Amino acid sequence: MNTSPDSTATSPDATATRPAPGIARLGAERLQKLTRGRLRAAGIVIPFVVLFIVLTISSSSFATKSNLLNILDQQSATLIIAAAGTLVLVSGGIDLSVGAVYGLAGVIAAELAQHMPAGPALLVGLLAGLAVGLVNGVVATFFRINALIATLAMSFVISGVASLITHGNLVVLFDHPGFGDLARTHVVTILSSIWIMLIAVIALGLFLARTTIGRYMYAPAATARPPGLPAFASTRSGSSPSC
Repeated sequence: MNTSPDSTATSPDATATRPAPGIARLGAERLQKLTRGRLRAAGIVIPFVVLFIVLTISSSSFATKSNLLNILDQQSATLIIAAAGTLVLVSGGIDLSVGAVYGLAGVIAAELAQHMPAGPALLVGLLAGLAVGLVNGVVATFFRINALIATLAMSFVISGVASLITHGNLVVLFDHPGFGDLARTHVVTILSSIWIMLIAVIALGLFLARTTIGRYMYAPAATARPPGLPAFASTRSGSSPSC
């Protein structure tokens, strides 16, 4: 049985328009990676939106202005701590003492506010938190102690120090309203604590995204590798493993 040349020959136009299998596969892999990256970036947004919708449907008072502002006011301190903790996490570290340091700074500021103006008292509290952070950094960096262990131990120490300062009692500042007024003042019908939180979160976000130092903070986490796995150094001729 003879085969006609016309039935076996491939049209030049069809060959030219058909993408090479390797290029098509590479394009599909890039699209898949891009999709996974976007889903990972939105990983915290998706459950938040779902929860917000569920609560809005289940409760008529949830999506009201007063309730949402009340939630932001109650969580403003937590959001500030989380934003600052992001600086540690993106650099590949971890800090388990943030809650204890927050308590210590508040206790010191509240105690001093009974004997001096609220502004200097808050400044001393912030400096105390900064000092604890520096100690954590020195212990984890220069003494090569695992940050998880170092900050966990520091949290116990700081909690004990805070209890010693207050003698296990509550710090009452009813006679010194200036301390509370810093967070309870209304600015455009919104509490100043919410404005402070928004400024801190936006400032730290811009610091990470727009500054050279902020972008460098991602480098340690990006180049970290488990012990025993080879690292691949890029060369002109290709990639070669190095230990």
